[in-house]
Amino acid sequence: MNIDETISRLEHIPDARTGRGPRHPEAPDLSIEDQLVQFLGSYSILRRDSGYIEFLEKYAGAMIKNLDETQIVDVLGFSDASTGMLEMDGPLVDEDGFILFAQCVFHIIVEGRLVDMYEYDFAFDASGERRPGVYRCSSTLRSQGESYVWYADGFCSWLVELVDNGGYYERPALD
Repeated sequence: MNIDETISRLEHIPDARTGRGPRHPEAPDLSIEDQLVQFLGSYSILRRDSGYIEFLEKYAGAMIKNLDETQIVDVLGFSDASTGMLEMDGPLVDEDGFILFAQCVFHIIVEGRLVDMYEYDFAFDASGERRPGVYRCSSTLRSQGESYVWYADGFCSWLVELVDNGGYYERPALD
């Protein structure tokens, strides 16, 4: 399945939206091209994943965020459809050499009260010292969780899985 087919499926998930990059198939947004080119020039190791590059160039970000904010899936990018890749708090590459590209946060609310929360972060290795692919770490309300572990062979595999799951991941068993 190619990136356009996967994005079309993503857009059918309730509360999902995608951005428009400079190579968007229907309505390109050339205003972000310089910023995207500069980013990819600074982090050229990301070019190891051609599906991720195609996603950024065509869609420049995506988000699923329901009204009560119990589901927030943020595929960082360069459009107003998601959190800006360069607007995150802290360094873009963490101290272990990972560059975050997506966060999935789920809040469990019962009778208006937060009773649980869990999060999955997805990243690429920016050091070039690890196996190419997608890395994942998770945490819960009561547990900081784990370090990043290799998860999928590439961005497109990960995105297909995300869409197949309707944007949801099961709660990690950390605590």
